[in-house]
Amino acid sequence: MDNTHIDAVEPVGHLTKSGKLYEGNYPEWAERISAILEELYGGVEPDYSFLSPDTIDPRDVVLSEVSPAVRSRLPDLLPTNVQPDEFGGWPTLELAKELVSRHLKKVAQPFRLMDLPLELRKDIEELAISARSGELRWPLVALLALHQRRRLHPMTRVSRKMREETLEPAWGQVRLCIDEYDSTRLLAQSGNMFFNTVHNILNPFYGSQDISHLRSASLYLRVRRIDAPDMPTYATFQLRFTYTPRTGLDLEVPDHKYHALTRVSVLRLKVHVERVSQSLRSDILGGGSLVAALTAVPGLWQDGSLLCVQRLRVQS
Repeated sequence: MDNTHIDAVEPVGHLTKSGKLYEGNYPEWAERISAILEELYGGVEPDYSFLSPDTIDPRDVVLSEVSPAVRSRLPDLLPTNVQPDEFGGWPTLELAKELVSRHLKKVAQPFRLMDLPLELRKDIEELAISARSGELRWPLVALLALHQRRRLHPMTRVSRKMREETLEPAWGQVRLCIDEYDSTRLLAQSGNMFFNTVHNILNPFYGSQDISHLRSASLYLRVRRIDAPDMPTYATFQLRFTYTPRTGLDLEVPDHKYHALTRVSVLRLKVHVERVSQSLRSDILGGGSLVAALTAVPGLWQDGSLLCVQRLRVQS
């Protein structure tokens, strides 16, 4: 996923400073917009004749002072108690005042999410979080920057109570990623260097509810080709580990367009996942199992342990 920040929304304070109607400021806004209508029209229906081509409909004046979010809640056809005049014309000033006092007052009422029952509220929170497409790809070294935590869904920062309720589904969208450059560099020095670096970077998250909610991790790894002994040739595979409470730890056997892992390599990976699963303690389930899968046997990722062969191209 690219590095587009999930908080790319209108800067805080712009909407309130604009004076437009939003959830929570209806009384002040209604008083202000009523004064504007009185100043512009003085209680007299606008002249829409050809002699006044620049006349502005009072309803347009009202809607220009409403935030897009509130405007989107208005139905296309608004029920009205206003009556047309004897010629069948609609008094637009009265319609504008009704729009203010009736329709906008209704749609601008804040929705009190926290007043809902806990089970229903959590369902809504999880739906809102899952509605964001894709997942957050967190490179391992980037976790050194504290601002990465702010890339979680904005709902985790609404309040302390909502943070407690939304951390688990929000972390479920995170994929801890060890890039090829980092893994190659660390493993070239030693397996212990790889092991220690992963743990040192993740250390601030241990013992917190954050790491326990992690559900996906991946390691990009350069794998030597077994049928090219004279000139070492490598292919990059993504080893993607996932964890769910129902199925436990799992590994998606990596695929590559032009190369394939040898059968022995695939067997080693499956045995590794099985052994890690069997050795897990109850206090390191979830994200802890993913970290264990990455670091329990660092030698497994070193050059020569996993091998691949060239994949024959299928003739079309």
